[in-house]
Amino acid sequence: MIKKYAVPAAAVLCGAIAAFLRTRELAEAYDEKGLPIAGSFLTIALAVFVLLFIAASVILTYVIKADKSGDGFMRLFSGTPAETVPTVFFGAAASVCGALIAISNAGGTVGEMIFGFGSLAAGLSMLVSELLITGKKNERAAALVSSAAAAYFTYAMAFTYSRYAANPSIMLYGWKCAAPGLAAIFFVYSAGYAFKKPAPKFTLVFGLLSIVLLILTAPETEGVPLALMHIFTALLIAGRLGRLMGSLNKN
Repeated sequence: MIKKYAVPAAAVLCGAIAAFLRTRELAEAYDEKGLPIAGSFLTIALAVFVLLFIAASVILTYVIKADKSGDGFMRLFSGTPAETVPTVFFGAAASVCGALIAISNAGGTVGEMIFGFGSLAAGLSMLVSELLITGKKNERAAALVSSAAAAYFTYAMAFTYSRYAANPSIMLYGWKCAAPGLAAIFFVYSAGYAFKKPAPKFTLVFGLLSIVLLILTAPETEGVPLALMHIFTALLIAGRLGRLMGSLNKN
């Protein structure tokens, strides 16, 4: 059990390291006008670290045995209670964060309200999907409910870009847009297993990248509930990837 979670756990650790580097970068690598300092060591170190992780993730998908993918969504993403209970908790925690985001955005612009209610819907979709997986009930329903989170993360990517596109720091909105975008792709590829369109290598690489970037962007995300939602989503994806990797490599 420990072995199959080694790679997702490493992604969580790398996300934490990247988040630390980003925190230091925000504190030290910008001038008094908020402009990035050219040639900052922290900016370069963070970019190199993330690019190395991306390269390692892509290489991993070529060397890992991931050919067994015909078992379907429920079988490949299921696990023991010790494995699924934590991800159910992460889904529940994401739902609570989503509710708090929806409440805080209730008096905002139309875009902010859509984002708020979308956060709640995404959290609930992850929770319900985990409960269906845990109970081994209705494979296609579990996949469809899970993939509903992809719609939210796609909107979150566009919403974030619209808010930060005028920011002079490419790093700022670049990472923040990529994080929900990659999460959206992960959930879409995950759902494919229920509809006879499995893509194990793509599921793995997009899952790993979304874990790192969701955690990386948490410290700079506005509002504690949204920052925590990033983290709980990353942990839920890590749990799913561990179960998937274990299922793909049983034989």
